[in-house]
Amino acid sequence: MAHAIRTNNEATPEETIRQLARQHGIVAERTATDELADTITRLSGDDVIHDEIEDLVVTLRRKGFITSEQATSLYGEYLESA
Repeated sequence: MAHAIRTNNEATPEETIRQLARQHGIVAERTATDELADTITRLSGDDVIHDEIEDLVVTLRRKGFITSEQATSLYGEYLESA
């Protein structure tokens, strides 16, 4: 199911991620496990800051539209560009 990621070399990583999500009808989804992880993080004294792009990448991966390697690469590129 995973496809080559970059089709437009001029697209930013965020644009690429949003385009992939639109192409596959994906919206950022959070699971009960995500909420539990947030609660544990807060209880340990850390702040939880949600990032829609991160959630889109995770959802694309969970649904099988990109591989783990592609998710890591895309999100890393996104963080570097921010």
